[in-house]
Amino acid sequence: MGDASTNAYHAFIKSYSSEIEAMRAAVDHAKVDVSLMIDTYALKQGLRNAIKVIKEFRSPRKTVKIIIDSGDLEAEAIYVRKELDREGLQDVRITLAGNLDEYKIAHFVRRRVPVNTCIVATEAQTSA
Repeated sequence: MGDASTNAYHAFIKSYSSEIEAMRAAVDHAKVDVSLMIDTYALKQGLRNAIKVIKEFRSPRKTVKIIIDSGDLEAEAIYVRKELDREGLQDVRITLAGNLDEYKIAHFVRRRVPVNTCIVATEAQTSA
């Protein structure tokens, strides 16, 4: 189970009638930075939705981050970066979450996983 912030984001996505509608609302209301969690339902479809929304709302004022918090984070980050680059979205950042600790993050660094940020929440908040 993810931490409270990622659970809240999944709940935000699920509160709309569709994932893409929730993403549009998040980007529309964000003043500067916006994070789009793409694995609430299915990662590949979530990424397609995020790419569509990012292109619709493209603005130099907003920094966009993709958040992945479940599954094989290394493989998914590599896939997401490749797809974002293919779509000309090299400036979109990737954040990983989901039970991360210093050992998992060091693994990502050693393997040069294309990630900009890692969120350490669950492992830092509990006596794991």
